[in-house]
Amino acid sequence: MPVPTSRTLHSQIRKNKPYMTQGTFQFQSSWKLGHLFIERGRLFFAIGQKRMLEIRLENISKIQIVKRKWLFGVSIRQLRICYGNSKEDKQAYIALAEPKKWQGIIEKNMTRMILERWGCNGTQSKPPSYT
Repeated sequence: MPVPTSRTLHSQIRKNKPYMTQGTFQFQSSWKLGHLFIERGRLFFAIGQKRMLEIRLENISKIQIVKRKWLFGVSIRQLRICYGNSKEDKQAYIALAEPKKWQGIIEKNMTRMILERWGCNGTQSKPPSYT
């Protein structure tokens, strides 16, 4: 599957299609090469058929771009995704091309999911009449 451009990514968000990009995921103390997917209200990182990370978008509490050490001690910008419940918050670090663009894509998907849950589809709803 080719890496989508920003134009195709935004059309996929509107059409509710899955999309992906290649990147690396910090698993314990090492980095794993794989693909980041966003699909049906979930974000996951997979290596081949094995899912190393799976997060429901509603469980994400914060997405940031941080500069951290990566391979060979080189510092690069990475996505830091905080997720979990209030008892224990977990963090995932994902290094990929254009982290700012992917931060926006994840946030737009989170917003769309919330709007769908609340039934907001861009139309003006009328209050019920009590006659």
